Amino acid sequence: MRFKKIYIENYKNLKDFEIVFDEEEFMDIFVGRNGSGKSNLIEAIVKIFRNIYGGKESPQSNFNYKISYEIEGKATIIEWRDGLFYIDESRTGKKQIGNVTLPENVIVYYSGHNETVVNAVKDSEESFRKKIKTGSSSSGVEFAPVVEPR
Repeated sequence: MRFKKIYIENYKNLKDFEIVFDEEEFMDIFVGRNGSGKSNLIEAIVKIFRNIYGGKESPQSNFNYKISYEIEGKATIIEWRDGLFYIDESRTGKKQIGNVTLPENVIVYYSGHNETVVNAVKDSEESFRKKIKTGSSSSGVEFAPVVEPR
């Protein structure tokens, strides 16, 4: 999966926040002063994918967002606006995604001191470790935290 663009309307200090990713680069690194929103962006991405994979167990997102990404050459745009999904600019009228190409895993590498990011991915960490050990696949996204202690 390759992110193309993320828009976050209002999550913590991310207000009308948009980031466009360079399609030529393999890796994106976020550098900034304390309080600039780096950790909040990671948290928001975790919340976005939990919302997308949702189901009845996952809480709905309390902020509007729009995310576009590409998987194996297939571009997808998912928007959550006012409690409903829009897929590739069309309103689904639903609170669940349906049949859309989604990533199996999201890898989070975080080298900060904020426990909020660690806690945001904690729920999926053990499940991801088991998946790697057994070589099995599962439905839903799993977050594999790679956290560098300070």
